[in-house]
Amino acid sequence: LHPSSGSLQIPFQLAAIEVWGCGGLEAAKLQKAHRERVEGVREQARKVDKARLCDNEFDKEMFLGNTFSATADCREVVEHKKAEEAVSS
Repeated sequence: LHPSSGSLQIPFQLAAIEVWGCGGLEAAKLQKAHRERVEGVREQARKVDKARLCDNEFDKEMFLGNTFSATADCREVVEHKKAEEAVSS
């Protein structure tokens, strides 16, 4: 980029191009395997096991907040009805 030209594209002549290599086919296979391992670790880290977060009440409240509050009222109603049915039978 040349500030005085007013354009972002300026023609130029290449003096040289360098091409570097890092090993042969075996090195390429090892690099690919390494990249796949790293990607697997990243993918595993992205996934959250929500069941593990529900192991205790503190984690459930801290990380999932009101996620379970809607079903809590339903559970109370169902448990109350089951208790009434058990008493009446």
